[in-house]
Amino acid sequence: MKPSFVLVVSFAAALLCGCADVNVTTEVKADGSWARKLEFRTDAQSPMGEKGNFGKIFDLPKGEGWSIKEGAEGKKILYAAERTEKAGDAPLVDLRIKTKKGTPALSNEATVREIAPGRFEYREVLKWKLEKPKDYLQPEPKQVAAVKAALPAGLVDDAKAVAILQAAQRGMYRRLLGPGDPLVAQLLLHPRLGVRRLKKDLMENLSASLKEMFGDKLAEAQRAEIARKIVDLMELENVQDKAQPKPPGAPGEGGGQAAKDEAEFVPLSFTLKVPGKIVAANGEIDRAAGEVFWAFYAQSCELEDVVLTATFESKP
Repeated sequence: MKPSFVLVVSFAAALLCGCADVNVTTEVKADGSWARKLEFRTDAQSPMGEKGNFGKIFDLPKGEGWSIKEGAEGKKILYAAERTEKAGDAPLVDLRIKTKKGTPALSNEATVREIAPGRFEYREVLKWKLEKPKDYLQPEPKQVAAVKAALPAGLVDDAKAVAILQAAQRGMYRRLLGPGDPLVAQLLLHPRLGVRRLKKDLMENLSASLKEMFGDKLAEAQRAEIARKIVDLMELENVQDKAQPKPPGAPGEGGGQAAKDEAEFVPLSFTLKVPGKIVAANGEIDRAAGEVFWAFYAQSCELEDVVLTATFESKP
């Protein structure tokens, strides 16, 4: 179970290529109507900086209802699209990423709706359109056996062992790629610190998953020890050797022919601006600014949907 190594190397390759990043802003008015703005940027000196290259990675928003701005912004190339929606309108699909072959890789659905008088909910779901990784769908038999051996005899069968491995991998994707504070950059810049934090967080998340699965059948100390053994299967210490940037087109992980079939490693940022009180949100809340913020990478959606939610009142 080593997807983290591939992800880290892919991230490094993306930095070398100067891939585009996307910033999405949703600003809600007191009546529930909302302005939507998507900004696609890349360095002018990168391969993506050539005019028209945005369309090779994104199905860009355009057409009726959209206001479009294109051009240079300092040393950046910009494509910006804006439009306005009403509360309760059908889900807006405006962020679509595709592979280098043009196959749909990621798509979104964004809505704002009134759930009670003066109270609104923002919800955005990002869905991965490609097949899930094979090592996630079908873990290696030796990994399944190792998980079964780590738990008390007879407590799990193969199906439950696979579910535990999948929970571990989902936790690793989220911690590496966000939403939250993605660790992938730290694994490149300070591998020892990044691995330490990744292992700690994964063991805590796995322990919580084991409690949810088995309840009182496992004591707290047992859950902690089992979580440690499962995280050890990931061989995360090897990341210091694996997380070495490779130039685009280099053979092996992160380059070569196989990379041509993959989706670009795209950083995504989402900001929600609201007119009143933020009641709850699963992102980073800035109450002074009346904003909620999420940041992650597109591949975070690969194993399961990323859902952004916030509930707010239209008046302070």
